[in-house]
Amino acid sequence: MAKPSADSEALRHFLSRAGRTHDFSELHLVVTLYPDDDQPFLEMAVGVSLRSDGTAEPPIAWSLHPERQETAYKAATKLGLDAQLGFIKPGITAERERNVAESLAIGLGERESAFEWRFSRTRTAGLAGIYRMVAIIRGVKGAALEADILASATVRRPKLGVPLRAALPEMVRHVRLAGDPPNG
Repeated sequence: MAKPSADSEALRHFLSRAGRTHDFSELHLVVTLYPDDDQPFLEMAVGVSLRSDGTAEPPIAWSLHPERQETAYKAATKLGLDAQLGFIKPGITAERERNVAESLAIGLGERESAFEWRFSRTRTAGLAGIYRMVAIIRGVKGAALEADILASATVRRPKLGVPLRAALPEMVRHVRLAGDPPNG
């Protein structure tokens, strides 16, 4: 099924109807994991919790990107059987090769108020680099939307084995998406 384009009649019709009762906002998040060969990243998670005061209907993640991102590699299985009978050495060998996909990124919680992305190191791809995440947020028209953001990562520490934890600064951890500015 093809994604509707911005000039699609069906999309324009949907937005004209939905726009009467709901606002749509984009939340862009970017995380940079700096490479360290001695302590590589094994996994990372970014979670978002939405809220809107004074509305019966909570805001939700209408869509998430990426939904899923995979890396692929070829896996080979080789089975062999040799039997030694006097001077004759019969043998049977079978080899099978297949493509295997591992999830590098998974988006979870679409159409929910709490959602997240999980990233995992795979056999063919490490986690160093820039990761971009986008959520389209649907909330009640005119309501103030807020998002609390959590990020965590696991690194391999060869000698100490003690997990590291760092708190996000308040200006990054709590975001006002739409609506009236806070009083004060």
